[in-house]
Amino acid sequence: MSAERAGRSGAPRAPGPRRLAGLLALARAALFWERLWPALWPLSGVLGLFLALALLDFPPWLPGWLHAALLVAFL
Repeated sequence: MSAERAGRSGAPRAPGPRRLAGLLALARAALFWERLWPALWPLSGVLGLFLALALLDFPPWLPGWLHAALLVAFL
């Protein structure tokens, strides 16, 4: 540890109020994300599956009724 950061007594200084506020904001954002993610992952999974099938050009190979059913299911 450098002498400038440690101060004269040799003990590390406590972070300032701006740094604590920033760390608190990061902690709140992390908690918010942890609450939000379980609600979002099913939707992102369905969208990812739809995108993968569309990019692989899979739906045009299906019969018309199955293609329509697939589109309705993803809707």
